[in-house]
Amino acid sequence: MSLKVGNVNLNYVEKNEEGGYENTSREIPAGQGVMTAFNRIGYTWTGGSYPLITGVLRNEWGFNGFVITDNANTGEFMDAYQMIEAGADGKLTSIPDGARYTFDESNVAEYHYGREAMHRMLYTIANSNVMNGAMPGSDFKQGMQKVQTIQIAINVICGGLILLMIYLTYRRFRKKETIVAEK
Repeated sequence: MSLKVGNVNLNYVEKNEEGGYENTSREIPAGQGVMTAFNRIGYTWTGGSYPLITGVLRNEWGFNGFVITDNANTGEFMDAYQMIEAGADGKLTSIPDGARYTFDESNVAEYHYGREAMHRMLYTIANSNVMNGAMPGSDFKQGMQKVQTIQIAINVICGGLILLMIYLTYRRFRKKETIVAEK
C-alpha cells in the first residue's frame, strides 16, 4: 500500500539552453526504500527471495528504489550474494565478519548484480531530499546546522540548571546540618 500511494514532486535544478540553471520539478514515486522481512517464505529467506524482490516488487510493482534486508547479524543463511542476485541492494548488519560479503570484481555475475545494486542506491540518493539544492558547481560546507546549535544551547542550559539544583540542594542540606550542630 505504501508503494502504491502515488507520486510526489521532486524539485531540482536543471541546466537550460543558455548554459544557466533553472528550478524545475518532476514526479517520482513516493516510496523510495523498502526493508525485507526477517522471516522466510517457505525455506527461502525473504531478503534472498528472487520471486518476492524481483518478481513482485521490481517487475510487477515497478519499484526502482533501494531494498535493504532486515537484521542480518543472526545467521549465515542470510547470504549476501543470494540477496543481490534476488534484487536487494543492502544488508543490515553490524557484525565484523559473519554476515559480510567480499565482492569479487572478476566474477561477471557478481559484478553485474553489484553494479545494479549500486545503481539503485545512487538513484535513491539522487531522488531524495539529501540532494535538495544541489547543482553542478555547488559548494558543500561542513559545519553545524541551526538545529545542532539549538541542541547544544539547550544541553548547556539544562546542564547549568542541573548544577544549580545540585548546589541549592547541597546548600539547603548544609544549613540544616549547621543548625543542628549549634543546638
